[in-house]
Amino acid sequence: MIWRVLAVVLAGASMKIVSPPIGVYEIHWFNLIPAFWAMREEENRSNAWLMYLFGVSLLGFNYNWVSESVLTFSNLPDIVAWGCVAAYALVFAIPFWVLGWSVHWCRERFGLGWLWLVPGLQVAIEQTWPALFPYYHGALFYRSDITWQFASILGVTSLSYLIFLTNALGAELFFGRRNNDAPMIHKHQFLTLGIIVFHLVFGWWRRDAVEQQLAKAPTIRAAIMQQNVTMTHRLERSPWVAIRDWGKQTMSILDQKPDLVVWPEGSLGPVNPDDDRPTKALGGRSLKQFFSDLADENDFAFLIGGGTINFHDELDEDGFPTYTAYNSCYLFDDQGEVAGRYDKMVPLPFGEYIPLADTFPILRKWIKGPGNFRAGKEVTYFKARSQNLEYTFSTPICYEAILNFQMHKMADADLFINITNDAWFGKTAAPHQHAMLTTVQAIEWGRPLFRLAYTGVSFVVEPHGQILYETKPFEEVSRVETIRMGQINTIYRQGGWIFPWLWVGFWGYVFGLMAIERRSLRIFRE
Repeated sequence: MIWRVLAVVLAGASMKIVSPPIGVYEIHWFNLIPAFWAMREEENRSNAWLMYLFGVSLLGFNYNWVSESVLTFSNLPDIVAWGCVAAYALVFAIPFWVLGWSVHWCRERFGLGWLWLVPGLQVAIEQTWPALFPYYHGALFYRSDITWQFASILGVTSLSYLIFLTNALGAELFFGRRNNDAPMIHKHQFLTLGIIVFHLVFGWWRRDAVEQQLAKAPTIRAAIMQQNVTMTHRLERSPWVAIRDWGKQTMSILDQKPDLVVWPEGSLGPVNPDDDRPTKALGGRSLKQFFSDLADENDFAFLIGGGTINFHDELDEDGFPTYTAYNSCYLFDDQGEVAGRYDKMVPLPFGEYIPLADTFPILRKWIKGPGNFRAGKEVTYFKARSQNLEYTFSTPICYEAILNFQMHKMADADLFINITNDAWFGKTAAPHQHAMLTTVQAIEWGRPLFRLAYTGVSFVVEPHGQILYETKPFEEVSRVETIRMGQINTIYRQGGWIFPWLWVGFWGYVFGLMAIERRSLRIFRE
């Protein structure tokens, strides 16, 4: 048993090497074989707990940065912060329990069909399990320009399916040898090989075909700006100092004639960009006028990440005005007019709000640090222009860009602009993992994605997945780069997104039948 435990723990820990920033993604085709090998026939419950241990190991090694966020954003001590890491791993490893239980359950009932069914269960889990930070195994291939193209057909979960298929096939060879009956699995091997060959040929063809289209596409020039600022420094410095610093960076790139300038999420702190009150800090101009003049005089579209605070007449229990706050971004067009505002529709739990705090206000007194932001109600499609090109863009804020259900609502744009503030992760693997998951949207929806982070990672992702102009976390950057505005009509966009839902339906049906069968047996025994 000790070898089985060691196998699943090491397999889970190996995901640290597969995941960015290390990113040795090639081994993911086979690194899960030890975890499957540890499963035994007629020991479904033990298998479930072993795979659960695999999940705890995977999450514990990959998400230890949760402690950094807890310490930065709250008043909780170190031991509680690491307790949060443990709790995260213990809770979000639950789906692996189901996966482990299903391996030999499927093998006993469907024979070699389990090779094709268990990867589908993993797809269903990735699609439906309410993870705070989604983990798509297929996304780990975001730097493989050939393999990555497959996600344009059926989405990133289809790559997860392939990964679990090859690992399951490798494990089946051990199962057969262990039982001294070595099943004839040649047809499954050839079929799997055929799929792998197809995905490689398709990837090679699509990468070159999309590149030819992008070579003819119109372009815009966008400013990539980020700062070397820790979260502690950002929280302590005055919003007016932040505005001055971002303003200086913007002035430094004006000679490069940008068409689009973006200030990232949180660049203004709790300040409304359209505030029209005169201020001494801006020489008597209002903040709105300052931004308007900057955009109008230099002929660029100006997207600004900032807060929106609306005060009410009512007072709270301490005698202060009540208010409603949103995490927002504003567009000033090239004429200096406010052309729209988007309020983040999916605030981050424990970062931007405390769950259940409206029902139990005492939670806000116990847990200091998280904000009190409300959710926006609808997507804003901004319009901008560059010379003779008119285009639209949507603006997923922070982790909205890694949520498929949210991006489905924001997909009808020519460009995705993801603004984020990853400083709260510190110098950990999280900024790289967060950036990795945003690349999914470009390949699936066939649109360029411009990611602008407060401290990095910032980049441009093209519709065939090529990553351009990538920055490192915590380095100051101020430059203007070209974005090719090609729009590719992917199979995923036309309906391929249904792939994971088919597996959700299949496994929902299977589990439903099992529940009915167990209930019938219980009634019969009674």
